[in-house]
Amino acid sequence: MRRHGEFDAAQAERWQAQLTAALPDVRRGDRLAGVHRPGQGVSFFHNGRLTGEVADATFARLFFAIWLGEATSAPELRQALIAGTTRP
Repeated sequence: MRRHGEFDAAQAERWQAQLTAALPDVRRGDRLAGVHRPGQGVSFFHNGRLTGEVADATFARLFFAIWLGEATSAPELRQALIAGTTRP
């Protein structure tokens, strides 16, 4: 996330605590999903059930930039994820 923006240690600690609470242990076949709510934050789901939220628009932007940002460390994955999408 630091590749995509700046945040302080206290903010990182808060986000880490929220992520730990929202993301359960998973097993083979489980599905985790994060839904970006622009201007609001992220909702996390495990096998279709809401498990938690991080109500912070900055967190949401930086979290999804890990995979979708132009400075991602996985540009091939980014291309695959955005294939067929159009920009406004």
